[in-house]
Amino acid sequence: EWEPSDVQSWSNLGSAYWYLKKYDSSAMSFERSLAIDSMDNRVLEMLTFAHSASGNWPATRRAVERLSRARALRTIEWNVWAFSLLSEDEYDRADSILSISLTQDPDQREGYYYRGIISEHRGDTALALENYERAMTPKPDIDDVYLRATKLYQAQRRWADAFLLTAAAAQ
Repeated sequence: EWEPSDVQSWSNLGSAYWYLKKYDSSAMSFERSLAIDSMDNRVLEMLTFAHSASGNWPATRRAVERLSRARALRTIEWNVWAFSLLSEDEYDRADSILSISLTQDPDQREGYYYRGIISEHRGDTALALENYERAMTPKPDIDDVYLRATKLYQAQRRWADAFLLTAAAAQ
């Protein structure tokens, strides 16, 4: 059995498993990489997302906590941490994490969605609805780009379909 002994090999294997959507194997490979070099923040970040993608919330929480001790977290990582806590019914701690996330990026949607879940759990329907509404508020710059990209894709798809029909008719 092949046993790579360097960080890069395990990291590459973890990435390969990630792209194959084999998240448990991906996480195991990233863990092996970190066993060799526990200071590789990129691998630790990938480990966090591999655990998250596999739905292993306790492992996700441990990985993101470890990452938070290694470097400053980005908004998406705060949100992954909050969701892992919500999945373990730790609503108060998740709310604290979301406070940091929403301070870091007040225009994000995901944090407000999770805040809605917390408010709903606490029985505060009005605040839950307010948070859900904020989560659904469009971001003009991103939504416009998405809409334009969607229209462009649809136009290209129509062109490709027309081309294929013309080619089929010519045969």
